[in-house]
Amino acid sequence: MTVTHPLRRTWLLALPIFLVISMACETTGNSAIEVTDVWLRPVIVDSATTASMTTPGMESGSTMDMTGGANGAIYMTIANNSESGDRLTAIEDLIFESGLEVARAVELHESKLNDGIMSMQKIEHGIPIPAKKSVFLEPGGAHVMLIGVTDDLKEGDRVSFSLEFEHGGSKTVRGVVEQR
Repeated sequence: MTVTHPLRRTWLLALPIFLVISMACETTGNSAIEVTDVWLRPVIVDSATTASMTTPGMESGSTMDMTGGANGAIYMTIANNSESGDRLTAIEDLIFESGLEVARAVELHESKLNDGIMSMQKIEHGIPIPAKKSVFLEPGGAHVMLIGVTDDLKEGDRVSFSLEFEHGGSKTVRGVVEQR
């Protein structure tokens, strides 16, 4: 006759319950999507609704008129390691580490150089993330636009937000403000 220790029997009964609970608590999203190198440029908000930020082609600390409040940007690398393409469709829940809101609105934007003039436009249908490829959200290209930044973005500040994907659900990421 084999005697089973009561603790072992409890463990064997609890294991399936533990697995079901842990799967329900997983972050939603496509585990094949990997987000790295998330950063924001510093932005100084003042009462005259202007922002001082360093932009390629401008002197450091130049002031740009930001009608309606200061604007900023988030940059990152998104790798899709799956066999099928996906699409970044939105950014949600952008907050400072302290829990405060970072900006009044957040949109996907793209900068383009046309006839020597740099312009920016909203990306209406999201950013495609092809299978087995990486997409770079970077200065002078696609990026996350912060409209109406609510407080200074100082070097070392940390933010968190959720990226929403067409097929892969949402993925929570964190970024840091730094001068590059």
